[in-house]
Amino acid sequence: MLEYRPGRWLNDAGEFSQDRPGQPRMAYFPFGMGPRVCIGEGFAWMETILVVATIARQRRTRVLNEVKPLPGPMLRTDGPVQALIHRRAVERRAPDAG
Repeated sequence: MLEYRPGRWLNDAGEFSQDRPGQPRMAYFPFGMGPRVCIGEGFAWMETILVVATIARQRRTRVLNEVKPLPGPMLRTDGPVQALIHRRAVERRAPDAG
């Protein structure tokens, strides 16, 4: 069937349910997984890394609270990370005498 049926995502109470019987796992993410993954994902990751690296060159970060990493496949902490971000001091170079 090639029609948009938004009601297929609702349970009997009329609320959204990802666990709706008959729906494939992760079916609600139409461009996020499998053969329909976003074609710009690789570019987005590269762009994110470059933006973070550029900001990190200009800023200094100081963590304010104790951070405990949790074991597992993803890098996670046991709670929020509180940090201050300061602008780095600008280095002044002497003009070349040449």
